[in-house]
Amino acid sequence: MYFSDDPSSAWLAWFPVLFYTTVYIGELHKRVSPPPADDISAITLEEEATRLGARALFYSAVVSLAANIIMPFFVVRAKEVATLTPLQPKKPWLERVQVHLATLWAFSLFIFTFCMAATL
Repeated sequence: MYFSDDPSSAWLAWFPVLFYTTVYIGELHKRVSPPPADDISAITLEEEATRLGARALFYSAVVSLAANIIMPFFVVRAKEVATLTPLQPKKPWLERVQVHLATLWAFSLFIFTFCMAATL
């Protein structure tokens, strides 16, 4: 089967990311759990680790979906940036907290940098 230009097969590239993320989270859980005493508890631990990995990906997807729905309200449109003047009357709170997309992107990079530094 040939996959180079077929957009319907692009989902296939995400399989390793999803699979190995679930396995990684499961391995972290197994590493901190006490060693199983018998085969039944080993199987139970493996099943619990798999469920925890899948649950972690589910929560990640929920947070991503919520951010994709909520964050556009906090981004000012490019046309509105040029028309803002200090003499305009007070705006509602949502319009006062809006930032430019590049500023939001830079802020997210700082958060990412802090999170990566915190893993040390």
